[in-house]
Amino acid sequence: MRANHVKRRLAAGEPSVGTWLSLPTPEGAEYIGGLGFDWLVVDTEHSPIDIRTLALMFAALSASASAPMVRIPWNTLEHFKRALDSGAWGVVVPMVNSTKEAEQAVAAMRYPPQGSRSVGGGRFARGFDTTADQYFEHAGDELLLVVQIEHIRGVEAADAILAVPGVGACFIGPNDLAASMGIGIGVPLECDDPRLAEPIDTCAARLRPPRCRAGHPLLGRRGGNAAPGRGLPVLCHGQRSPLHAERPAVRSRPDPLACERGRDHRHSGSRQHRPLLAPRAWILSSPDVRWFRARPPTPARGSLRWPGLPPVNS
Repeated sequence: MRANHVKRRLAAGEPSVGTWLSLPTPEGAEYIGGLGFDWLVVDTEHSPIDIRTLALMFAALSASASAPMVRIPWNTLEHFKRALDSGAWGVVVPMVNSTKEAEQAVAAMRYPPQGSRSVGGGRFARGFDTTADQYFEHAGDELLLVVQIEHIRGVEAADAILAVPGVGACFIGPNDLAASMGIGIGVPLECDDPRLAEPIDTCAARLRPPRCRAGHPLLGRRGGNAAPGRGLPVLCHGQRSPLHAERPAVRSRPDPLACERGRDHRHSGSRQHRPLLAPRAWILSSPDVRWFRARPPTPARGSLRWPGLPPVNS
């Protein structure tokens, strides 16, 4: 049975880098899986991804270096059951605000007698390249539970939530957190508002080892450089939906080859025209953070080593 390298890296205090998959396409998942992220989370909370598409996306990631994870729509048993049976290595649970909710999530991740997960069929064993018997015996050691603290009530209860055995990591959600505090709807992921920064820093301070690790979404170089000092080693390269982006002033589409060679000067510096499936990624190498274009060969599973990549000067 394959070992969950994300759990190993977090236990060793090493940074872990990943991103969200929000488009319902196994081909896109396969492409992004070849970039060598530690983990990829298929978002079924805010994206139109059904259970069959989720299983196909996990199958497309099975040969990649990335641990297949999922953010379920809500903290209820049926969502855990279907996602885990589809082959998830980890589950991200939104809006965990109390000890009771954290304990409920832990129980849903485990088979009886330790938990309440139903025993049935699925591709769970295929996801770990093992047999069903081996999976039943070792799944509790390899599956990763990530709770999202994204409400002010969750921040206030963070100590109790993160003391629950079985909670492996925490992801801080600034958008819903800002909304719950009355700061605003749809604030930037790297908002400078001190009212939002204070609870994030407070929560991160409670999440330092030996307790579970904390993560935060990022969009720019500044946030990535600041994250390690804030105690946030689990980094997610954020994405912005085209529906939320400003419409570019120039309506004509650029020639991508000309842009790459620097010949199309009208569009070569435009962020709006960068390819959708060529994300930039955070590579953390202590003590500094470097910004790279993610175009590496596929590394071994669990190894985020991308040598020889030129920096992106933007």
